[in-house]
Amino acid sequence: MEAFDNTLLSNYIQTVQQRTQALYENTRGSKQSSMLAEDCLEELFSALEELSIAEEELRQQNEMLIAAQSEIEAERQRYQELFEFAPDAYLITDLYGIIREANRVALQQFNIAHRHLIQKPLISFIPEHQRQAFRSILNQLPTIYRVQEWEVMVCGRKREPFIAAITVEAVLDQQGKATALRWLIRDITNRKRTEAQLQDTQLQNLELIEIDRLKDQFMATISHELRTPMNAILGFSRLIGDRVALLGDGRLNQMVDHVVRNSHHLLAMIEELLDFSKLKSRKLELRPAGFDLV
Repeated sequence: MEAFDNTLLSNYIQTVQQRTQALYENTRGSKQSSMLAEDCLEELFSALEELSIAEEELRQQNEMLIAAQSEIEAERQRYQELFEFAPDAYLITDLYGIIREANRVALQQFNIAHRHLIQKPLISFIPEHQRQAFRSILNQLPTIYRVQEWEVMVCGRKREPFIAAITVEAVLDQQGKATALRWLIRDITNRKRTEAQLQDTQLQNLELIEIDRLKDQFMATISHELRTPMNAILGFSRLIGDRVALLGDGRLNQMVDHVVRNSHHLLAMIEELLDFSKLKSRKLELRPAGFDLV
């Protein structure tokens, strides 16, 4: 849109005014012949005044139009800067995926010059094994209007393929008909790698938790299995100690006492293992009892 140049109209109005004034001066000498001319000239002056008012209004509208053009240009420049320096790749294509516009990040991702990217089909950067699915979604976009976080493998020129999260939206005209497509392409390779590492870590944690559970279960089972024979060993050791005491053999009595002490020690360790297993499984029961603190 261009502002209307009213300079020619203003000059034309001034010229008509000058000629009208000259004609009026020339016809003032003859009273009889100039009455009709004076009436015509008066009407002409009125028309010129109205035309001057219209010219002034036109000038004001022209100034408003220039101001509106400046605002539109500033808004267009702001949009262009947002488009060009966005942190993600932005593309505008037609409904068939032919690239019309591309920002700086898109050129970096595809590793291609701007003049070579424009008019190129976007599907040419998609691996062959994914092109059928890509084409299927592309054909549906004029009716479904939007697809968000669509994960696709993208292959740039002479660089490693990367995983992209694509959000694409149809541009609609005043009748609601799709006329173009806007694409946001985000490289999520690092995010996917981090997610995979996090998943591996979570799996390892689950394995460690299961190993720890099996260890506790094993310790509890072994402790129960050991406590029964240890009680038997301790009981029989005491019986043997009573018999040996009657014989009066000091050396043999010392050996039996050694067996009894070690049996008590092993039994105490087994009891501690059982208490620890119960504590970890939150099954330890406290038995409060009174005692003389002094």
